[in-house]
Amino acid sequence: MGNYEVWIELGVAIVAFCGGGIMAANSIIKRLNKKKKVRRQVEFEKIHTQVHEILTELRLNHDSGRTSIVQFHNGGKYYNGTGMQRFSTTHESIAMGVSSTINNQQDVLLTRYTEMLKHVAKDDASLVMVGEMPESNFKRYLDYNHVLAFSMIPIKDEMDTLTIGYLCSEWCSWSKADEIDEDKIKSDIINARRLISVMLGQNHDKTRHK
Repeated sequence: MGNYEVWIELGVAIVAFCGGGIMAANSIIKRLNKKKKVRRQVEFEKIHTQVHEILTELRLNHDSGRTSIVQFHNGGKYYNGTGMQRFSTTHESIAMGVSSTINNQQDVLLTRYTEMLKHVAKDDASLVMVGEMPESNFKRYLDYNHVLAFSMIPIKDEMDTLTIGYLCSEWCSWSKADEIDEDKIKSDIINARRLISVMLGQNHDKTRHK
């Protein structure tokens, strides 16, 4: 009977030991996961701060009113199962006195702005005068936001095969638009795209490996 009690006590001790070990392990795992989450958040904020700094530098170099990044994405399905293609403005830098458009440009159907897609597809950073554009929803959007001229180029994925959005610089004042150096604009926006593509690629990799 004594041996039986010894075995019971030993079993209880083992269970308690294992239980304590599991609780300790769970506590360690939770702390590690929390640290990883904090680290990912810090990295996320760092990347997007750098992207915004690039946009602001581009805007100042161009003396433009607004620089922005628009990204394409999926957003729901039609009744026949076809996916809806949408876009959202994800980053924006604006000059003093220029209105922000980022809140009004979220989850917008691409089919609303087919003229915009044509400009993106050209992959040409040449200056476009809004007053010379044919009537379209895109032109009306630009007029509504007091855009007089813009330069727009696509942003590609890390494989440089898929267009994931575009980078745009907009002028909203004739005094600024009249002083535009188009060659400098092309060079600046292409260099900014290269840096931004790297940043967005890093963010995509970090999100994918969460």
